[in-house]
Amino acid sequence: MHGFFCWRCCRLKIRIFAVMNAVQELYDRVSKLDDNRLAFLVFSDSEIQDLVITLNRDKQLFNEGVNTSGDIVGYYSLATELISKGKKRFNEKYNFKDTGALFKSFTADVNSNDDLVIRADTLKQGEDIDIKYNNIIGLTDESLQILRIKAKEIIVREFRKVLFQ
Repeated sequence: MHGFFCWRCCRLKIRIFAVMNAVQELYDRVSKLDDNRLAFLVFSDSEIQDLVITLNRDKQLFNEGVNTSGDIVGYYSLATELISKGKKRFNEKYNFKDTGALFKSFTADVNSNDDLVIRADTLKQGEDIDIKYNNIIGLTDESLQILRIKAKEIIVREFRKVLFQ
């Protein structure tokens, strides 16, 4: 008996080598997905930008009357109800629907640091209402949670695309 050669061992080694190559290839693909690329993908998505505007403008300001901390920014007085001829009701939360200028001015876009920036014209009669009401431009924790769910969908889709290309 000169040498002993085991076909089973050889086939197993070949399979292990093939699996290791496949794992290395997957690792190489996934390593292309860095934080900056994912942030850019998420924040440059028009659905995400629209969602951010909807959450900040419609949900938080117009429906709930809250700032970024989730605090109610104020209630209309009886005088305001009389002046507005009933358009604004006494003890109703501020809704910022006065002229529509704030509503129309909302934008969301990606800056050079791949951050999503919300912009709106918050000057009203020479006063910055974002400062006056303690940060009304931005998302509450509740809105951020909704945004995270949508962002996760985009990230998972991108991972699948990269993994199974």
